[in-house]
Amino acid sequence: MADDLYDAPGVKELFKELWTKSPLDAEGAAWLLRITQPWSYLLIGFKRGEASHVNIGKAPPGVVAQLHTHPTKLDPKPSTRDNDGGKGDWGAAVKLGLPVYVLSIWAIWKVMPNEKEATIVQVAKDWL
Repeated sequence: MADDLYDAPGVKELFKELWTKSPLDAEGAAWLLRITQPWSYLLIGFKRGEASHVNIGKAPPGVVAQLHTHPTKLDPKPSTRDNDGGKGDWGAAVKLGLPVYVLSIWAIWKVMPNEKEATIVQVAKDWL
């Protein structure tokens, strides 16, 4: 379950920050931005979405991942389709060319644009 980005200094705290800022009944999302001087990470562009969708827009320069939550009433796993006929979290990863992390009460999942399966980065009992 090792993940270089999630395991980078300060990043786990940013995942927890997004989780705590997000509503219980809707998705919340933010970009994970890499700062090079001094080397660190920052959450930017927080958006509150709807019950099963959040549109965060285009990735700004320097962004290394999209993070978003799945509220308790949604499937905790990354989605493969959405209400607009798209491919859900998988389609977002491909469109962005970036990893998409899905945070839920059960686990943190990672979807890469070139993989066919999501991987569990962290189980919930170890991060909440």
